[in-house]
Amino acid sequence: VGSADLSSGINAEYGDSPCLSSVAMASSWEAASSDQYLTEIRQVERLYRGKCHTSTNESGTLLKIIMKPTDPEWNLTLMQVSLEIFIPVGYPAAAANCCTIQLTDKRVSQSTMDIINNAIAEELSARHNTMSVRPMLRWVDRNLLQFLQRETQFHTPLSLRVYKKGEIEWTDSSSEEEEEDLQSSYNGRTSDEFLDKELGTSIRLVELDLHGTSHGLMPHQILLLVQCLRCKTQAEMTVGPGQEKKIDCVRCGSHLSCLLHKKLCLPSSACLCCVEMAGATLADALLPRSQVSSICFDCSDSTNLTLTPGTRNSSWCGSCGKKITISFLCTKIVVINPPCAAPGKNRLKKQPREFVQGQPLPERGTCKHYKKSLRWFRFKCCQRLFPCDRCHDEQLPDCPLEMAGRMVCGHCAYEQPISMQCKYCHGEVGASARSSHWEGGKGCRNQLRMSNNDSRKHKNSKLKTHSQKEKRVGQKKRKEEDK
Repeated sequence: VGSADLSSGINAEYGDSPCLSSVAMASSWEAASSDQYLTEIRQVERLYRGKCHTSTNESGTLLKIIMKPTDPEWNLTLMQVSLEIFIPVGYPAAAANCCTIQLTDKRVSQSTMDIINNAIAEELSARHNTMSVRPMLRWVDRNLLQFLQRETQFHTPLSLRVYKKGEIEWTDSSSEEEEEDLQSSYNGRTSDEFLDKELGTSIRLVELDLHGTSHGLMPHQILLLVQCLRCKTQAEMTVGPGQEKKIDCVRCGSHLSCLLHKKLCLPSSACLCCVEMAGATLADALLPRSQVSSICFDCSDSTNLTLTPGTRNSSWCGSCGKKITISFLCTKIVVINPPCAAPGKNRLKKQPREFVQGQPLPERGTCKHYKKSLRWFRFKCCQRLFPCDRCHDEQLPDCPLEMAGRMVCGHCAYEQPISMQCKYCHGEVGASARSSHWEGGKGCRNQLRMSNNDSRKHKNSKLKTHSQKEKRVGQKKRKEEDK
């Protein structure tokens, strides 16, 4: 309600008496302030539902909330912070400057906490004319990453290295010495350190979503499906971080080697690991038969679990017992550096049997058994891709066949649940894609290619034969005899 409308309404009710008008004006302002005071509290509680604790006394209301940063460039291991909001009685008219917002997270150092609280206090004093709690919380969310950059314990190895290179301001006097130590440690990398850049072949998780206390993922044991560059024979290799495994091809005897580098997999950079290959190329990563570790940001402990694409994978932390939920759409293999050929062997001109998302599968996903099926199936028994069940039995005769649960489209090479039509490119992948029947107009519409068993084959055709019975018997025959 505007002040002019409020004054005119009061004057109309109480007349021109200045004493009565001032008393009524004060009572009306108190009622409006009380309504806004309660409204702000309800809005904060609704905004942080389940993460807000409210306590009220005579002086005002104290709200303890847990804020999860929404900055898309957030690259710190600190995934949520604790804030205290104090809203005094009579807010906002009586004591606007007394409304305070403070960072109270004990994981942040006291010096950084003082800098953040002083900046919040200055912003509150600058906004005392248009005071509201929610815009101020949005300001804290937008600027929190800038304040916490100096806390090196919250950095991943990659973000810490970028931070110390000078892309973000560094004010510590000992930064040069720490940068030299960091550089020397990266030159002698061990299996316990994360890779700072992608190399070889990268394994990524598409549309990764982390829930609960999971901060990130790192590989523990990954089952890789590799393919020989010389004879295109596929083989399985189980590799851990920092381990190099060598095998010989069962068909041509070429030496195949694989070296796995681990990375911290986050929703912003969903690269799980990088693989350096020699004599072979990476065909697929069988994550349902692998072990991946999830890092808990409450206790910093890791929990091993298996990941299945397209579903919600849940587990519990072994130390604090809190729930961890991870989901992703599918895996994506990106070749950064092409693999080198096996020593002593000439690489064949034929390209390896692999696929790239966004491009058609080799031979559109067909095989010698089924020429109308434009897709590959991922079978549950071995989590490997084959065009059909007969191809599976030919290449893996000892594997017990189980029904496939997912497929890869032959038009765009995107993995998805089994259906007759791709949900990405909307192309037909089943037998109806090359049908030889009419099927209500959705199948074959060319009468030359249509099956002879279809009733539409010769419909309305000029070459269709007609009965000559009327010329032998009937009215025409009688007329001719009468003549």
